[in-house]
Amino acid sequence: MSTSTDFEYFTADGEYELETALGLAGPPAASSPALLMEHLGALAANAESEAEAEAFLGALVPLATRLAPAIARATPQLVRGVAKVGRQLWRNPSTRRLVAAVPQVVQRTAADLARQHGRGAPLTTQAATRSLAKQVANVLDDPAKRRRAVQRCRALDRRWHATRKNAGGVPAPGSRRCTCR
Repeated sequence: MSTSTDFEYFTADGEYELETALGLAGPPAASSPALLMEHLGALAANAESEAEAEAFLGALVPLATRLAPAIARATPQLVRGVAKVGRQLWRNPSTRRLVAAVPQVVQRTAADLARQHGRGAPLTTQAATRSLAKQVANVLDDPAKRRRAVQRCRALDRRWHATRKNAGGVPAPGSRRCTCR
């Protein structure tokens, strides 16, 4: 059933099916900010220290700004909010894996703020903070959404790695082996 462009991954979690359902089967754009955001989320979830995780998460908002340029004005406030969420999740060993859901939260926040801006609403730092809090609650309070966000992060992280390898399955020249593997 798979074509030559499908990535042949299967895990017990059903992540291959998730990739197909999300329309992720096939070669992604190597420079996709969304793909890089999910990779950074995986790195943050596997970070060795809180500071390392916070550094990876801090890079998510500027990438989201590339997806929705209208939110650029709120970037500093969003970076602080994302760092706070990441710290809270990372500090508790039972929620540490949920750090991988933060890229989904940031993307949803960017989309929400861009939608508000498109309707003519002023983009204030309070609106950005409120939107981030709403998306954190929306994704992390619902077990099904939490699970899908973490699975999506894993699937897109695998795709990010697939774009970085040449046909022989080794890292592309000049690239370092990623620590999230």
